Amino acid sequence: MVKLGGELRQIHFLESPVLEDSITTYPEGGDNKITRKITKTSPGFELTSEEEKIGKVWINDVQYFDNVPEIAWEFYIGGY
Repeated sequence: MVKLGGELRQIHFLESPVLEDSITTYPEGGDNKITRKITKTSPGFELTSEEEKIGKVWINDVQYFDNVPEIAWEFYIGGY
């Protein structure tokens, strides 16, 4: 349990080498301001591969996170 607790602490504080193998990318430079609002016409997530079930999560009109698994986008946290 101590070993697992130590690994969890490292992940939580972003100190774990596991975090170096990210599956997502952030390919476009810019001001990094989140201006994209989620609406019916602009859902925030754009599926780019139906087969792999991955897509883009837009934060503004230029910048996005790429290769985001659809299951991660749809993951529900909380009761609201």
